[in-house]
Amino acid sequence: MTSPPSADGAGQPVSGTRAEAVARERERLRALKERRDAQSADAGVDGFTVRRWRKVGVFGAQAVLQAHALIPPSPGPLPEFRYHRPHEE
Repeated sequence: MTSPPSADGAGQPVSGTRAEAVARERERLRALKERRDAQSADAGVDGFTVRRWRKVGVFGAQAVLQAHALIPPSPGPLPEFRYHRPHEE
């Protein structure tokens, strides 16, 4: 009894020599690295910031950068707040 042909991650039949398999894997990793590099180059902001902005309807790293540009600069440090406790007798 023969086993069915194996399939790669995309469901395509795998055939050929080991060298071809290595070449396909290197190509897959190169494409993955290019996608990651392109995403990080476009981003300029980390994933945490993008997720937080998503809660208020700002989607994507470019949109986050545009939203940051719309926010006016802070006038300075916040004033200190002191809590006064009533005197206990």
